[in-house]
Amino acid sequence: AKRINDLARKYGKYGFEVGSIQSRVVRGNEVLYEVQWKGCDDPKQNTFENLTKLKKLGVVGLAKAYDERLASQSAGIDQRPLTQKEIVKHLEQFGLDEDMILHRQIG
Repeated sequence: AKRINDLARKYGKYGFEVGSIQSRVVRGNEVLYEVQWKGCDDPKQNTFENLTKLKKLGVVGLAKAYDERLASQSAGIDQRPLTQKEIVKHLEQFGLDEDMILHRQIG
């Protein structure tokens, strides 16, 4: 966290850290990610950054996670609801019983 904070002070907009990735666009041969900055709540303050800058900021993982989420949405595999029943059903496949799933912390 300290490293990311230091990188944000050096490379971030106004010294802010990256809050989240909002979208992605392709301009020419370059992929740009719309970055929402922590501390900048106004969407007009979002900027489009390339992968090189995100690497400098130490948050290339956010871009990869966004790409994976986008791919799963386009493939239609993100439709599984996140309900208690679905979570129990999923974890029971690993030999955990419902009581353990609902009432114990799993690490």
